[in-house]
Amino acid sequence: MENLIRKQLLQALTKIKQRPSAKWFIDPIDTKMKGFNNFKGKLETPMDLTTIERKLKNNKYKTVHEFKKDLDLIWENSQKCCIEDSITSILALDMKQYADNLLMYISDNPQVDWVNKLMFLQEKLSDSVKSINTSSTNNNKRKSTSTLCISNEDDEINPKNGIEFSYEELVKLRKDIESLNGETEKTEIAECIKLREPKLIGRKTTVSLNLGKLEPQTICDLIDKVSELKNKQV
Repeated sequence: MENLIRKQLLQALTKIKQRPSAKWFIDPIDTKMKGFNNFKGKLETPMDLTTIERKLKNNKYKTVHEFKKDLDLIWENSQKCCIEDSITSILALDMKQYADNLLMYISDNPQVDWVNKLMFLQEKLSDSVKSINTSSTNNNKRKSTSTLCISNEDDEINPKNGIEFSYEELVKLRKDIESLNGETEKTEIAECIKLREPKLIGRKTTVSLNLGKLEPQTICDLIDKVSELKNKQV
């Protein structure tokens, strides 16, 4: 086995041993422990992570296949010895899946491994780009179909909320706004409010007009905007 491949396997094995579930498989299986069935006799080929690490460091594996075969032997032995659905049996399945994923792109042919991993990354990147494009398209659709408008509800106009306008001026402004029937005009009114007080509208598509809640400068802007819109109608 090439030194580069052995180094990759050692790195993968280190990660496998660091997984919390691995502590059950560091040393040879003790069939006397709770959770094992009445296993009679000895395992034909006992195996554990410590033994695999020692063999790997001593260059006992000629191929990656031999290394993977010993790893699989650990999980297989655990299934043979353990009661079905026991903790050890479940952990063995978890460890097998984790180890298989780590070793997916490590074989005796590094060139093939590199190509396979590159293809996998390209596929993942392509999926990510598609997801971003789909999300962007959906957002654009929502933006294009969402119309900001003002609902003309009969909210009470309160001249005592610090607004420096007379009650008559506020009533007139309210009536002038209600006289604007076009959706475009209502949208411009809403945008005028949003420009001064964005938190008041946020992402709402329907806004109840309550002049008593607006700041004085917003009222001034509204008066100018309504005057501008009414002049356009003439």
